[in-house]
Amino acid sequence: MTTRREFLGNVSEGAIALGMLPLVKPVYASTARPAGTGYVYDERMLNHIIEPGHVECPERLIKIQEKMADAGLDQEVVNLTVFDDPLPWIRKIHTSSHISSVQQIPNTCTASEVAAAGALAGAKAVCEGTVRNAFCAIRPCGHHAHDTGQDEGFCYYNNVAIATRYIQETFNIEKVLIIDWDYHHGNATQDTFYRDGSVLFCSTHDYYAYPQTGNPSLTGEGDGAGLNINIHLPEDSDEDDVKREWDDRLMPKVETFKPDFVFISAGFDSRIDDIKGNLAITDNGFAELTKTALEIAKTYSNDRLCSMLEGGYYIDGTASATVSHVAALLEGSTGTGFIKKPELSRSFFVKNGVLYLPLNKNRVASIVINNAAGVTLRTLSSSSIDNGKVYLRKMRLAAGHYFAVIKIHGHKEQVVRFLLTK
Repeated sequence: MTTRREFLGNVSEGAIALGMLPLVKPVYASTARPAGTGYVYDERMLNHIIEPGHVECPERLIKIQEKMADAGLDQEVVNLTVFDDPLPWIRKIHTSSHISSVQQIPNTCTASEVAAAGALAGAKAVCEGTVRNAFCAIRPCGHHAHDTGQDEGFCYYNNVAIATRYIQETFNIEKVLIIDWDYHHGNATQDTFYRDGSVLFCSTHDYYAYPQTGNPSLTGEGDGAGLNINIHLPEDSDEDDVKREWDDRLMPKVETFKPDFVFISAGFDSRIDDIKGNLAITDNGFAELTKTALEIAKTYSNDRLCSMLEGGYYIDGTASATVSHVAALLEGSTGTGFIKKPELSRSFFVKNGVLYLPLNKNRVASIVINNAAGVTLRTLSSSSIDNGKVYLRKMRLAAGHYFAVIKIHGHKEQVVRFLLTK
């Protein structure tokens, strides 16, 4: 049976050509379809530190920059300069007292403004036709930020809400879709647009995690009735689970709402093995979700899509998921696939004391288990792999942190950090 996602992809070009779908009205002078993916990054965001050792750390962006370069993506994107003065648009969402309080926090005040300016720059470039889509590598993240005068869930200003108001008022964009795939519910984004008929908001999240909002029964009020979609994902949900939920809950709304622009709140703490989440979306899974969002933008929004970083706290994992996401955006902006440097197609990870190895065990030369000090405790052969799994608890290791070094024939070794508890 053809899903709505597949239907969108198959019919969009033909339907527009035949006049079956409404043309999106142009923004400013150009109706040409731009090419390229914009990329926003600014080193001033590295100066924001909540406290030493905090999970929302500068290394998140540093590692993303490293892996973008390793994959060659830094040479493919269009680098964008952040917006000059974001404060007038921050004030559209946040109160003066909240802004004044944030401005009293050294370094964080500047980084938070630069993050909002980055979101504005990405959205601006897409609307003006400089690029077809954009990714904003920004921090602090934003989708929990209300007006409390301090951070909520590591957020200070709601970047996606600020960018939404900006494009609506500046570029005559009427209807905006915001897709939030962060592990945590985008509560501030929901609350900002809950009674707003111009924004369709869809959040997939663990309802029982911070901030313990996002009840699926909350669907919007007033002009926004039916335009708020909260989807609870049980533990270990992966990209296939998200796609099914999108097919059932999001796509029918998209078909009637017909957004003029698509934003993604791209939180990668929904990735497998993230230290703040319990979901199981793979790097390839984020690429597939990105392609679905691009199909929506192609069908209804003249390809206009802007994505911005939210959560993601396993530093290597967040960076690799970002690379997959940006590669999919590049494919969507140019029509050709971007060939990254060779890598394994699936992630190695540990869950509930089990090491998962998504490849034929004959490819594994050995598995070395080291403690946190780097001392080798066990050396295993491929015979220890049982149907793609290694049961670590059977080794009778003491509770603590460990590293599994997996040596693979014809490929670089993989290192997996894990914690065993009693």
